[in-house]
Amino acid sequence: MDDETTPAESSAAEGVISTHQAYDSLKKKHSRSQREVRRLRASVSFQLGLHITTAARQIWRLPFLPISLPLLAVKLGLQRLGHRPIEDSLSIEQSVHIEREHCIVLFPTNGVGFGHFTRMYAVARSLRKADPSLEIVFFTPMPTLHILYSEEFPTYHLAGRYKHANMSATQWNGLVEDMLHMVFDMHRPKWFMFDGAFPYRGMLNAIASQPHMDKWWMRRGSLKKRSVFQGKVSSVLTMPNGVKVVMIRHGEYISVYSNLSEVYVEKGETLDTKQEVGLVYTSKQEGSTVVDFQLWKGSQKLNPQYWLMRK
Repeated sequence: MDDETTPAESSAAEGVISTHQAYDSLKKKHSRSQREVRRLRASVSFQLGLHITTAARQIWRLPFLPISLPLLAVKLGLQRLGHRPIEDSLSIEQSVHIEREHCIVLFPTNGVGFGHFTRMYAVARSLRKADPSLEIVFFTPMPTLHILYSEEFPTYHLAGRYKHANMSATQWNGLVEDMLHMVFDMHRPKWFMFDGAFPYRGMLNAIASQPHMDKWWMRRGSLKKRSVFQGKVSSVLTMPNGVKVVMIRHGEYISVYSNLSEVYVEKGETLDTKQEVGLVYTSKQEGSTVVDFQLWKGSQKLNPQYWLMRK
């Protein structure tokens, strides 16, 4: 038998490949169109206009408009600040459950200094030390890319809005959303962490389409360390530099929480699981907020990763 491919078969194979490529291209265009429609429908002007026109069509709503319109404006403002979720009715994309990779995406924003980046960088190094198999991906508008490259962290960069001439907030947020969708599609992370003063609308739209991805917002001075398990406070210490240390006994185990600026517990106090222990110290020089957590069994130092992962 002749195993060589005939010209007809080669043409058919090329046609199939071409069809798949065209289909993939069409899917990407459709996805971008969906995101653009969602951005328009979620905009403040569209929501307020829709509320007014609905009241005009349904006359009985008009007397309540002086009350309902300001309430809607407040609700939209809270959504813009990330304090309220976007309504499901505004999300056009159908999110399906996909298999997640052992990966986290870190998004430090571009602030006045380097505090947001320094904090995320410290988190990344700590995570890598605790779990070398974890893929740590950065997405940031910060220009400090050489630091991340030297540590071999996969990094995606989008310059801040004001680095682009005549770019509106809507346009920049659209870029953020599209690039984050690309990052999520490529790496399929289980976790996402943002460090910034306020969340960007493009970022909120992107993570809203990832319901099976855990999300955290890290803010300066807002990190409070909690007890990982039930126990009794055995010691509360103050170091020469002013930071505080709390030791909690859990039977034959002892957990240690250091680099705290404030302590919410007292020696001898019995704590419940996840009860707040204290406020993590923020370095004014480096802008970093990092807690030193240790776990001991007698004189043996243990890997605390599994305790930290408990719900």
